[in-house]
Amino acid sequence: MGIFDRFTQKQDKKTLQEKASRSERQKETVKAAAKRAEEEKKKSFQSVPAAGKKSEVKEEKKEVEKTSAAAPVKAKKTDTAAADTVLVRPIITEKAGYLSAKHQYIFEVHPQANKIMIQKAIEANYGVRPIRVNIITVAGREVRYGRTTGRTNFWKKAIVTLPKDKTIDVYEV
Repeated sequence: MGIFDRFTQKQDKKTLQEKASRSERQKETVKAAAKRAEEEKKKSFQSVPAAGKKSEVKEEKKEVEKTSAAAPVKAKKTDTAAADTVLVRPIITEKAGYLSAKHQYIFEVHPQANKIMIQKAIEANYGVRPIRVNIITVAGREVRYGRTTGRTNFWKKAIVTLPKDKTIDVYEV
């Protein structure tokens, strides 16, 4: 058995372990999706009123309307999972500080994001609809580490303009 054979055996063991861990994760996600589907079915069955309980449902709706009229209107929350993948992070620099005075905010975004996706992500995360989105593709730089040279990844920067009466707190975690 040569050195190369030992190396390939180690590689095979690692790949088998990685495949096993991936399959376990996939099983867990499938189970979680099945649980969510069951919960949604239960909720849909519960929301359907029984034949003799129509008056009770109407009374409950009236109570909800009364309480909702007194409570302040909250922003409708949407699923922000997709929005979180589009918006990588807010860019906080001196220039970004100057632009925030003009209601413009700078974000690092996913390299495949477009203006519509960014607009929807801002609306989902912050509850404000931007009036304009500009995208800048920042080229990767050539770097050198000793004798080896390489290149950093390109990335996208989005400048989001909001209406004059709206602001975003990007410093909030």
